[in-house]
Amino acid sequence: MKAIKRYLIIISLIVLLTTCVNRGDSRIVGNEDYRLVVENKSNGTIYARYGIIYPDTTPDNYSPLNNKMYKAEPGYTSTLMIRCCWEELFQTRIPSDTLMIFIYDANTLLTTPWDTVRKNCMYIKRYDLSLSDLQELDWTITYP
Repeated sequence: MKAIKRYLIIISLIVLLTTCVNRGDSRIVGNEDYRLVVENKSNGTIYARYGIIYPDTTPDNYSPLNNKMYKAEPGYTSTLMIRCCWEELFQTRIPSDTLMIFIYDANTLLTTPWDTVRKNCMYIKRYDLSLSDLQELDWTITYP
């Protein structure tokens, strides 16, 4: 029984260590970027979302409130993560080579139904960025 527990612990550690590649800069695994950072230098809390169907200015159906990972308090950052690398997303899913980043005021999202926010495009800022733009920005978007 002890041997089985040791075996499971060793296997768990191997899995953990192989999935946490390059912890020093968790944004980069090899040469592939997996995260896009939105830095909030405003005085209010913001939410960030990305869209891939450019030039459609209508945000997708999912409210940023559904995913707390995209929230940034004043002076902090929000990380927009994807399962593949951003370069792959541009090559396979973004037909126009333009990624849209929508920034929303948290108070608006908390007081206004998402359907209204979406219909009236109530975002406070929209960034239209190519892959080369993101690379030049070192994968960090600063708002405002």
